[in-house]
Amino acid sequence: MDCTFVIETKFLEFEKAMEVCLPKVDKRLIIELCGYLKEDDYPRYNLQIKLREGYNIK
Repeated sequence: MDCTFVIETKFLEFEKAMEVCLPKVDKRLIIELCGYLKEDDYPRYNLQIKLREGYNIK
């Protein structure tokens, strides 16, 4: 299997997960944050998600 195909497939899966889990968050921000979290053992950034009261997470 071609390595570029694997990378493309995994990235498409990642994009789909971002759309499902964090639909209102800018995708570029998530990708940038992932890079910071990977580089630093003690990152200064985190991602907080606030749900509306009564929101069904299922």
